[in-house]
Amino acid sequence: MMQIGKRSSTDVCMVYMSDRASSDAVDRLRKQLKGIKLDTVLTSGYIEPFIDDGFGSSVFSQMAYSERPDMICTRLNQGRICVFVDGTPFVLICPSLFAENFQTMDDFTEKPFYVTFMRWLKYIAFFLAVAFPGLYVALASFHPEVFTLKLLLNLAVSEESTPYPLTVEVLVLMLLFEIMKEAGLRLPKPVGSTVSIVGGLIIGDAAVKSGLVSAPLLIVVGITTTSSFVIPSLYQQTAILRLVYILVGGGSGLYGIALCTVLLMININSMDDLAVSYTAPVTPFFSKGIKDVISRRSFRSYEKTHSTIKEYKLDEKGGSQ
Repeated sequence: MMQIGKRSSTDVCMVYMSDRASSDAVDRLRKQLKGIKLDTVLTSGYIEPFIDDGFGSSVFSQMAYSERPDMICTRLNQGRICVFVDGTPFVLICPSLFAENFQTMDDFTEKPFYVTFMRWLKYIAFFLAVAFPGLYVALASFHPEVFTLKLLLNLAVSEESTPYPLTVEVLVLMLLFEIMKEAGLRLPKPVGSTVSIVGGLIIGDAAVKSGLVSAPLLIVVGITTTSSFVIPSLYQQTAILRLVYILVGGGSGLYGIALCTVLLMININSMDDLAVSYTAPVTPFFSKGIKDVISRRSFRSYEKTHSTIKEYKLDEKGGSQ
């Protein structure tokens, strides 16, 4: 237990299992928490920038939030450190891995083969939410030869009737969607869901009939926005990366998409908060944990082996221990 905030003196509790959490990580996190000099601390978000090393340099975060007790207990058993802040139900989990955004506690109540299918579906949804609009803009603008003849003719006819470039159309539609989503969140729940659904249908139908946007583009935006809700923990990241991919795809085609993907991979792989790589157990490769990334192991396999986050710890040179 400790108190953070010169005026608020907010109670903050750092919870961990001493036999499973890394002692170096515990000491480092304790020093970071005690070094916070804010006047007031009201939620977990106040302290996240001070303990997340990549907070200002990456769009992703190696800190996760949860308000489910079963999730917190699971992460504690895996050697994580949880930070409780008085007055907020959300608990900060340190460190978090990229692959864990595609896993839920409900996975352990279903058959392994179905959970495996759903995890692969989530990876596909993440790709569609991030890169699908930018990929469509890049192919339609710079590489139309990849489309079949009938599809290419349909796209050409649809785009001829619109007054704006394809990149502008996609950006406007995506921004309108974000506005409707934000309006639906801020309004009361019964009214908000109705406003977002009805507004999307009316605006989309009117935009196509008036010739402002093409019908194929509306389908692309619909698939993208639906896919973005599959992984709610990464919604902020997908919303920003989607716009980046649209601008890059509209400006440089597939070359820009590939370059942007390489830079994004470099940025993700460079995250190693508390000496744990954000992309573990894929890079660096850990054979024990890779099964939980691409599938869900059976409970009988958990009887034989129990992995903790200490197995993913990096040495001083950045390699796996």
